[in-house]
Amino acid sequence: MEKFTVCFFWHRQIEDKIVLNKSLREEILKLAKSKEYVEFLVGRNGEFDETSALSVFNVKKYDNCENISLNLVLPYMTAEYRNNKELFHKLYDNIEISEKASNSHFKY
Repeated sequence: MEKFTVCFFWHRQIEDKIVLNKSLREEILKLAKSKEYVEFLVGRNGEFDETSALSVFNVKKYDNCENISLNLVLPYMTAEYRNNKELFHKLYDNIEISEKASNSHFKY
């Protein structure tokens, strides 16, 4: 199976969530329809990360795109994740926490 991977990078804050949501949805649908399998990697550090994750989640759920996955990538264990594991596992298909970064000083 050919796997296509998409990573989202942007600023923490966004000006117009409605315009961004529409653009993201269109691109996510286009990829889902043109690729055999698409893996989306997102972080959790600001409005863009949240908007991107929600867009992928909504396309997967409401447009019945079963050939995509939403994957959370964290550099280390966060209190938000630790305190909300059940919710996180409902939202994300996979959660990856960097073992190497987790074992390093937080400023590294």
